[in-house]
Amino acid sequence: MEYGLTASTRSPTPETNLSPRVTDHSVELSGLAVCTTYDYRIVSQEANSSIKTSVGNTFTTSGCAASSAVVDTSTEQVTTATGGTLIIENTDSGGTTLNGLTLTIPSDFSATDANFQAQQLDKTTVLETLPTPSGYALPENMIYELRAVTDDSSVISTFDYPLTMTMTY
Repeated sequence: MEYGLTASTRSPTPETNLSPRVTDHSVELSGLAVCTTYDYRIVSQEANSSIKTSVGNTFTTSGCAASSAVVDTSTEQVTTATGGTLIIENTDSGGTTLNGLTLTIPSDFSATDANFQAQQLDKTTVLETLPTPSGYALPENMIYELRAVTDDSSVISTFDYPLTMTMTY
């Protein structure tokens, strides 16, 4: 198996079940960041040495607020040289944006490049645990966990320059 924060950052896991060869495998990954989406693909070598590779897919680690399910996710690789923008939005069938979040990351945001992720969480599950403050209402399903991850387990929690978050509703 190969996995990473994005398809371009996948790294292989150690090979297992080499003798005898088997058709079912499992790989245990540890030290991953919570509530973070990872990209993976399966790579398998047959007894005749031919290599088979699956299409890419994703998984999201547990640990999101209120143990909520992730409804949608967006990941953007951002370099300190250029900065960047992370967008996650809900659209109608005609392509009109109903609601969403845009995170603008300036250049030199940190000493290290990062993969920024927005995890849109299930509103119902979160509000069962963390109720809406009195007198306020949340439009649509707009509860997000935001994260800047530099490798499989390192998260940036302090930035050198402010990031700008815009919510559309």
